[in-house]
Amino acid sequence: HTLLDFISPPGEGYGRPILVNVAGQISNSRVFNYNPPDVDTISPLTGPTAGGTTLTLTGTSFGFNPAVTIGGVAATVLSSSHTQIVCRTPAGEGEDQPLVVISAGRSSRPNLFSYDPPVVSSITPNTGSTQGGTSVTITGSNFGLTGVAQIGGKPLSIVTRNHNQIVGFTPVGQGRDQSVSVAVLSRTASGPVFHYGA
Repeated sequence: HTLLDFISPPGEGYGRPILVNVAGQISNSRVFNYNPPDVDTISPLTGPTAGGTTLTLTGTSFGFNPAVTIGGVAATVLSSSHTQIVCRTPAGEGEDQPLVVISAGRSSRPNLFSYDPPVVSSITPNTGSTQGGTSVTITGSNFGLTGVAQIGGKPLSIVTRNHNQIVGFTPVGQGRDQSVSVAVLSRTASGPVFHYGA
């Protein structure tokens, strides 16, 4: 009459009231706390800056309606259970971005997801005036949200940018075989070269 053992139902959150009903008489309330979400594995661990990579997260205590953020930006949850989440990455950039699962106001410890580094494939046209101002298109992948393009170490004047293409005007310069590079945060990629003419 003084001890009651029971198995907790599925749930989420903290401060959940525990009440005992004996023949219509309700006990005073005590509280029960479910564990916060905890992520054990993430697969895959990398993906393109454009987003859209399908991730599978395994762990515990994901609750009924978990949310996932990567670098503070919400991912799209496709399906979930208490031990697995399938989600789609948002657009982003950079290495070691914190991935967090939130369930009923409680957050998991951060895990890490990395966006792929930039790749520069081509520049069109690949020749232009030493005075600069030539409109060029740089193509590649994983240019991220803030990719910065340079020709011969000088910044391109960017007109438009997306994850696979940067359009802008060349800086003043001279000489052949000037490197074309795109930097996304701490990572830089070089590819084709640009030639200054008359």
